[in-house]
Amino acid sequence: MKKIILLPLIILFSLSFMNGEERKWALEFSSGYSFGLSLDYRTSEHYWRIPPLSPEDKYYERDELSFTLRFAVKYYISKRFALQGEIEYQKQVDHSWGGSSRGYVDIKEDESFVIPYLDIIYFFKEIKRFTPYAVVGIGISHFVYNFPFPNLQVGGGFLYEIDRTFSVVLGSSLYYGRGAYFTLRFGLEVKMVE
Repeated sequence: MKKIILLPLIILFSLSFMNGEERKWALEFSSGYSFGLSLDYRTSEHYWRIPPLSPEDKYYERDELSFTLRFAVKYYISKRFALQGEIEYQKQVDHSWGGSSRGYVDIKEDESFVIPYLDIIYFFKEIKRFTPYAVVGIGISHFVYNFPFPNLQVGGGFLYEIDRTFSVVLGSSLYYGRGAYFTLRFGLEVKMVE
């Protein structure tokens, strides 16, 4: 898994050896909040025993998302396009509650995950320091029988340029693969021009 997390960063680093191009790098740090869209994030009813013999046999379960943290390295190919390697941490809890043979239970198990992505970003025309962008990416969320399981990302947002070095990032993404969920995030981009 460590090799896969480093792969997007190695690809971006290798681009620095391209000849005849001004190399522009940027680091982005952002955080936000995620909202589940697939059935895993809705409350479902379960029974400890089938058939249920008492009300104590019924319990409820759902996965709950909360905050997300992201670190990204961008390589600006041109004014309109960039490649980005990112690592995203997503907080997730498996929440179960209801009756049991031991009485009422309320259990929360941490199921947080980290997904590395490789993205392509398209920047639209700047409007008074605001630059809208669209992003498409693919990541690897986990392994199934030693095969990587893809996670897809489609999103967009705005960069607000404070100066030549710093920009504020406001973005959103729709993810599909390890469930479907939507994320809103806010962060800071730091450009490094060689």
